[in-house]
Amino acid sequence: MAISLSQLEIPKATAQAARALQIISAKEPDMQDLEEAIMQDPLLASTMLRYANSPLYHRSQEITNIPTALRLLGLNSVRSAIMMATIRSTLPSDSDIARQIFEHLHLIALYGKLIAQQCCPQKSDDIEFLGLFHDIGMLVLCVNLDADYKDLYEQAIATGTNIDNIEKERFGISHDAVTAHVAHEFRLPAEQQLLAKFHLPERQQQALKNAEPEICILVLAHLLASQSDNASPFTESIELTQEELLAVLQLSEEQIENIQQQAEGVWQEYIAA
Repeated sequence: MAISLSQLEIPKATAQAARALQIISAKEPDMQDLEEAIMQDPLLASTMLRYANSPLYHRSQEITNIPTALRLLGLNSVRSAIMMATIRSTLPSDSDIARQIFEHLHLIALYGKLIAQQCCPQKSDDIEFLGLFHDIGMLVLCVNLDADYKDLYEQAIATGTNIDNIEKERFGISHDAVTAHVAHEFRLPAEQQLLAKFHLPERQQQALKNAEPEICILVLAHLLASQSDNASPFTESIELTQEELLAVLQLSEEQIENIQQQAEGVWQEYIAA
């Protein structure tokens, strides 16, 4: 059953979320306008506060208002919260598959941020966002194709086959193409370029050869997440080895052990929240 991107209904930002994204992308964002846009959208405001109080940030006190949250988070994290609020608003409440994919996005974002903090801290917020966004195409396919995607998803888990490969066989495209399409619709050119062919072996090899930190960290995040107790039930095509990635990112095994321990602790707090 071949499908085209034009057939798919993608998540739409609310008017206030779209306004907030526009403000963030300005040369000199108006923080007061941003506060107003967020506070006028209850889902966006609640997502922002959840971000600000995430176990990853280890706040000594609970953040209860948007101005303080914005000051502490920074614009990149605000952008992540806007995207998550948009995705959350489209998820069917009774879909275990959608929930598992959503949790996978958060887990990869967590590992990606922790890895980046060790090797390129100035990119950690961007890579957290990339992790949150990287498989949004799976959610779009899940929501649009319902029973067909449920069958595909269960087949991938039962056979241990990488889900992106089964998507290509079944639909003619993988979720990478859908993710890139969503990035284009949200006017995210960097994410579109980085994620359009993320799971292709040649793309990952190119990233290793050129020492592209975003892709290398995202791949390493998948490898570390797959070793955790919270690993996703499905697998995706990952070409590179942990040893290759540690070498190019200049990370030690001791640093990786610390990242894994920290990630497990943060994830348990996240699940309990």
